[in-house]
Amino acid sequence: MKIDGTTVLTGSVQPGSTWIRGNIYSEDSSTTTPIHSNGTIIATSRPKARVNSTSFYYTIAPPTYKEYKISNVINVKDVTYYKVAGDGQTDDTASLQAIVNAAAGKNVLFFPHGTYILTDTLLIPPGSRLIGEAWSTLSAYGSKFKDPKNLKAMIKIGNPGDVGVAQLTDFLFTTSDFLPGAVLVGINMAGDMPGNVGGFNCHFMITGGSTTSCKTPAACTTARLCAHFTASSSAYWENSWATGQSGGSATPGAAGGFLIEAVNGTWILGLGTGEFDIQPHSMQNSHIPIC
Repeated sequence: MKIDGTTVLTGSVQPGSTWIRGNIYSEDSSTTTPIHSNGTIIATSRPKARVNSTSFYYTIAPPTYKEYKISNVINVKDVTYYKVAGDGQTDDTASLQAIVNAAAGKNVLFFPHGTYILTDTLLIPPGSRLIGEAWSTLSAYGSKFKDPKNLKAMIKIGNPGDVGVAQLTDFLFTTSDFLPGAVLVGINMAGDMPGNVGGFNCHFMITGGSTTSCKTPAACTTARLCAHFTASSSAYWENSWATGQSGGSATPGAAGGFLIEAVNGTWILGLGTGEFDIQPHSMQNSHIPIC
């Protein structure tokens, strides 16, 4: 592997070791100052729940659903009895919930590019396979996500105790309001195989819509968490960016990023956080820490 033309890693990182580039903090150190590494291999253990038969960590190719017939791929906007707008204004919650429930275990659901407003939790049951188009947006809105003392998931993947398949591919999760009680994605389900529960190329944009009235992150918390992997979950999450968007004097942000409480096999690959400013000459901070 090369960075800026310089080779920093040759070959594979073998079982029983981990390659680190960046700051290293030691619990045995008397100082909180990190040691910066340009590429160091250290000895580590790999729990059996996270590795394959060769003792390497599981890596799962994003699903393509090529095994499904065209008749098994349902466009959510084409369902006759449940109208879905995806226009960034219409409440699509009830229709989408009915469609997701009906499709579970039978069909792949295709969400054409657009913004789908959710005013309540959308439960993703076992057997669900959802795929977006150029990051179809699922956006929380409304009073049910307002209370920071009673957190509520916009997307709830399964209930505790559920085991099976629930996959989301190519989605953007965001809010259309200041919602300090919102958890954008809550994962409760465990996959019966690595990769059967999780997200692929799914990202988080913390924005909150109009931000002109907010001056500090504390005053305009647009979400409580990006994602919560609960204790009952076992999920695979790959290629995900969590970022904030600010404009003018506003500094929208999230109180937390990814909260991982899972005690079963959990894989998170290619996760990044940062900020995005729509005013290139007025850099504002939108902090999304990893918990």
